[in-house]
Amino acid sequence: MWVADMEFATPDVVIDGIKERLKKRIFGYTRVFEESYYDAFAGWCKNRYDWTFHRKELVMSNGIIPALYELVEYICKTDEKVLFLTPSYAYFKYAADFNKRDYLCSDLKNEDGQYSIDFEDFEKKAADVEGRRTEKAC
Repeated sequence: MWVADMEFATPDVVIDGIKERLKKRIFGYTRVFEESYYDAFAGWCKNRYDWTFHRKELVMSNGIIPALYELVEYICKTDEKVLFLTPSYAYFKYAADFNKRDYLCSDLKNEDGQYSIDFEDFEKKAADVEGRRTEKAC
């Protein structure tokens, strides 16, 4: 939970998990190959989003930033653009820049401190698939 500061006490189950991890003496990122990991994650996705996937589709990453960089290269052709909502996490833009992809930003509407998607703008920009360079309005 490093993306934001949490302002609540750490649950005992997390503390216990950290203690167990400490006993292994390796603190770097590791890959999870156990079937139980897939089962737990797949169950969570099914329960929460009614979404299922095959185990081969579960790909591990060392973090959100490496995942963003890999995803842009993996899912966007060189003549396609990345579309993201703004304000947003700066690494969306950095990942597009790193992979030499143009990008479009659809600004969120701010109405009295409540953000919502401007679906008309988002749809217009999502339709821009010609790959021509446009002004980067982020």
